[in-house]
Amino acid sequence: MVVTGASNQQLRQLDRFRKEFVLAIDVTRAEVVTANKLIAASTMDTPVASPKPGEEGMTLRWVVVHMIEETARHNGHADLMREAIDGQTGE
Repeated sequence: MVVTGASNQQLRQLDRFRKEFVLAIDVTRAEVVTANKLIAASTMDTPVASPKPGEEGMTLRWVVVHMIEETARHNGHADLMREAIDGQTGE
């Protein structure tokens, strides 16, 4: 990527951001692989520990559905930001 008119400091910051972003993507991919292995080795009725004290009865099914909902919600947010930038709407 070529950035014109940027100072050396801005270019260093951009390079650092790019490296951190790539690292975050790599970590996320590794976490997805681990999660997929755990899901494959379990049933959807497998009980899971809640991160909040006092909440019990959660199952792997609940976690998977929750993650699907969260992913859809955040994809919607990203789509709104992209639309605000370029004006294109999805079909």
